[in-house]
Amino acid sequence: MSFTVLQLSPSTMKSIYPKTPFLYGMGRAFTKADALDLLKAENGYRPVAKFNVNTLDEVFEVSNSGRAEHLIERMERMHSVSVGDIIVDDREAVWIVAPDGFNQLAENLGDVLCSA
Repeated sequence: MSFTVLQLSPSTMKSIYPKTPFLYGMGRAFTKADALDLLKAENGYRPVAKFNVNTLDEVFEVSNSGRAEHLIERMERMHSVSVGDIIVDDREAVWIVAPDGFNQLAENLGDVLCSA
């Protein structure tokens, strides 16, 4: 199975400050609606790497351990996977990293992008 990780660029992060995806799931600081809007935005979330692993938990673990670089195909510079990052699985389901796991944002990435 493979998973694509999407993150915001530093310039986008700066432009949305004080909102930050790192605060996803913590009150109303950064919400599901914010994530979906940035997923559709021209300068929003962009793919940074593909992870060749079997689960969402393994995406997080491999990214943060530094011990399995061979499982990562990097597309752009990225930070370790953390709260507020988007993960798209090979069925195109869209997930966001939450403080306590993963929340599904949409069943299909195409549906999200077409609703722009």
